[in-house]
Amino acid sequence: MKKIYFMALASLLCAATNVRAEEGTTSVPVKMTYVNMDEPSQSYGEIAEGEVAKSGFNKIVSSGRGDVVDFGNTGWGVNYITYLQVNASAIKGNIKSATLTFEASGSTDSKRTTGWGVGYNSSTWSSTMTYDTATRGIIILGDVKWTTTKSAETFEEFSFDIAEALKKADRGIATILVYETAAAGGYIKNPKVEVEWTTDATYDITFTETNGIAATVTMDGKDVTKGISLADGTYSYTATATGYQDYKGEFTVAGANLNVEFTMSPKASWNYTVKNNVNDEVKTGTCLEGLSATVPYSRYILASDGTVWMKDATNKEYNYTFTPDVDNYETTLEYSATEITDGIYFVEGEDIKGMTVATGSNANIRCSNSAGGFAEEAVEVYTLKPGTYVVRMGVWGNGGETFTVKAGEETVCTAATQGWWFEEVGTEFTLTAETTLTFEGATSSRPLDYILITGTVNGGGSAVNAVEAANAEGKWYNLQGVQIAAPTQAGLYIHNGKKVIVK
Repeated sequence: MKKIYFMALASLLCAATNVRAEEGTTSVPVKMTYVNMDEPSQSYGEIAEGEVAKSGFNKIVSSGRGDVVDFGNTGWGVNYITYLQVNASAIKGNIKSATLTFEASGSTDSKRTTGWGVGYNSSTWSSTMTYDTATRGIIILGDVKWTTTKSAETFEEFSFDIAEALKKADRGIATILVYETAAAGGYIKNPKVEVEWTTDATYDITFTETNGIAATVTMDGKDVTKGISLADGTYSYTATATGYQDYKGEFTVAGANLNVEFTMSPKASWNYTVKNNVNDEVKTGTCLEGLSATVPYSRYILASDGTVWMKDATNKEYNYTFTPDVDNYETTLEYSATEITDGIYFVEGEDIKGMTVATGSNANIRCSNSAGGFAEEAVEVYTLKPGTYVVRMGVWGNGGETFTVKAGEETVCTAATQGWWFEEVGTEFTLTAETTLTFEGATSSRPLDYILITGTVNGGGSAVNAVEAANAEGKWYNLQGVQIAAPTQAGLYIHNGKKVIVK
């Protein structure tokens, strides 16, 4: 009898030992709708496969109650938030990963790329939800991802890890919010979710950088910064952080939760020098090894012979971006000579005495040298000798402001802001006596970009000669004729009527 009993027990133990854990990847149901702040009681129903949901110019606002999806600028009229329901209730075992994939467009005005992000909250999704009934709180999952297309007609595929949301959701049914972060709005379609699961026991894995650096941790291309659940085994990971060397490591899960600690090393600091192909003026700075650097540049350079050289905006910005590949890196900004050969004086708006530097309202990218200038009252620009001249000025800012340049009491150039950058060319005027030019009209949000004066001085005289004539008081000027307090970096300057090299 005992023999039969032990044989039966042995058979059960053998059967138990041979039971293998199951694992797999399963596509789970996803539903989609959106809400609209401008029609707060309107329901848009469930969006069918192949059709688009709208997302607006969203931003995440932090408050004492957590993060909330808000709007970057309600005046764009694209005040939408997209909601998904992801139903993983049929998944058996433990969720190892869950990947949300959807197609996203460029901006609805087809003028810019769009950034897409996802998060979740504890609200219950419904096809009849409205802006008034929807919960807009959000726990963000991962970083924003950007399209390369600007077209609202073109879609690109994006993927996000939403395992955290499904693991914390009631019965495995999660409400996911999709938000869009660029001006105008965008469209999404065809959301899909695949869940990787296992019936093996899994354990919670977290990651800690020992110096407190906010690093991003990935495994096989998936963002696991906030942690991941894994079965027993050995795994590799990569940690990245701005300003630090990438860290690659391994860890082993052995029947228990695990906190993986790692220490990152800072990148080296590299020096760079930016020259131009017109004169010896340089800009110097430092950046971290392997990262790009950006320096602003002027639209115009006025050469000593009166030739006006120009470098147009790069993607609408007067910023030059480059990536040094060695320490003490040197690069050159290439300017092209224009047909203007009678330049007299050039000055950036922010460098005019009495003007205040303006960098807000996108002046820091749209204006020449990444800044403009403004003053509450009229300011003196430059004193011209008798001769015949034309004034050009760069203008930036929303409509509603008129800029005026006067030669004495005569208006020689006016420009009204239009909401975009442009250059205004005034009418030709003749002076019979030495006359001071004045400027007025700019504000902090509608700044003057620059003033360029061309023409002929009676009796001749180049741009640099004009500066030297006004230089008797020992003031400093750069080669563009701009008065400065004192040199702050290496380059060629004019002081007491002579060229001086500052090293």
